[in-house]
Amino acid sequence: MIYLDNAAAAPPSKNVIDHFASVAFELFPNQEAIHSAGYAVRKKLDQISKNFAGLIDSKNKSSVFWVNSGTEGLNCVFAHPFFAKGNIVTTLSEHAALLESVKSFKETEVRIVNLRADGQIDTDHFLSLLDENTTAIAIHHVQSETGVIQDLVSLRILIDGKAPKAKFVVDTVQAIGKVYIPWNEARIDFCFIAGHKIGCPSGGAVVYRDTAKIFSTYFTMIRSERHAVSRPEPSAVSTLNFALEDVITNFSINQQNAEALNDQLRTGLASIKLPAGSVTLSVATKKASPYIIHCTIPGFQAAVLLRFLAAAKVMVSSGSACEAETKEPSRALTAMGFDKAKAYSGLRISLWTQTTKEDIKTLLSALQQAINDY
Repeated sequence: MIYLDNAAAAPPSKNVIDHFASVAFELFPNQEAIHSAGYAVRKKLDQISKNFAGLIDSKNKSSVFWVNSGTEGLNCVFAHPFFAKGNIVTTLSEHAALLESVKSFKETEVRIVNLRADGQIDTDHFLSLLDENTTAIAIHHVQSETGVIQDLVSLRILIDGKAPKAKFVVDTVQAIGKVYIPWNEARIDFCFIAGHKIGCPSGGAVVYRDTAKIFSTYFTMIRSERHAVSRPEPSAVSTLNFALEDVITNFSINQQNAEALNDQLRTGLASIKLPAGSVTLSVATKKASPYIIHCTIPGFQAAVLLRFLAAAKVMVSSGSACEAETKEPSRALTAMGFDKAKAYSGLRISLWTQTTKEDIKTLLSALQQAINDY
């Protein structure tokens, strides 16, 4: 099988699985138990949390709230009363979990900022939506379907000028370990990690800055008093920390490999022969994550091409996995101005550390055959 749907879920490496197997025998006691075995696990989790936050925030002034997934992290953050009134600024190209989370309060106005044709936020419109009642700017760093990277530092400057009290809540699920995250430069307040996006079998986390401790107290309460969120599974937490440390340690070499494969793929897609027109790359190389390549194939429905490719044991995607079966065209693509037919012809090809040049060659050959047999 050639697997090129890594933005949906990336396969774990043998080292990650070996780590999980080893710590499962050590960290199985319940950390809430009052005996010494429980205390030892709590102490270990504290050490892991400090290390994990430091991987994101080099100044070591941030905290970690362990969750089971990015979706759960978003739900927990936007259940906080801080966001109960005022307005939240976001885009239609966000993950469904984020868009649903920001609707959780009846008295909160959700303001939708326009996107440009290149997927970037329209900064003039963005500025017009901000005011002193804005409680959050909730956007992605890397868009999950197109790979578009938002300029968080420039957006932070605008936020400071118009909405200084707002929290900068950034969906970094597709960015962690894959592109540089300007945590301190953009003064991000919340970022999110999902283990299955970086080759970890489970687990997730919210890294956040909270000098006033209003969120730390709240997270403790919803876990310990309301029992609204399950306790973190220690071996999963340790494995997520191990996986993140690995991708950050190897960030440069992984990115270089992804960029080389990205170039190979973009060149190959441009050479695909169609009955009319040509494959169109949706986002310029410099404006997208090297791990995500999105294109449209005029005259062909992506869902049909996917079935041809799957029959050839090549796995790609027509968009975000969580919305793959929706009947409407992609929100992200229509927000960028794509018409319905073009949106339905979109393919997302996503890479990871195990992807090879031969995988790309196989995909290109299978795609050309799928088009010929369509």
